[in-house]
Amino acid sequence: MSYEQTKKWRLDNTKKRNEMRTKYYKQFEKTAYRKGMRYTDKEIKQILDHTILDRELAFLLKRSVKAIQIVRSKIKNA
Repeated sequence: MSYEQTKKWRLDNTKKRNEMRTKYYKQFEKTAYRKGMRYTDKEIKQILDHTILDRELAFLLKRSVKAIQIVRSKIKNA
């Protein structure tokens, strides 16, 4: 599938794409034992270092993949 076809599919199937994204993130919420707790300096360094996959990092930090991606985005954009 070419990039143009993929782009068109994304625009035409936004509902399906959101369902797929939601399903993907839900499978990693099981590791989110520390929901609502502040991030330590060590955790923030690991998130910004980005040497391992987000799902492996989520397992190590006991956070969800989505939470890690959001924190990384907030720190970089601050």
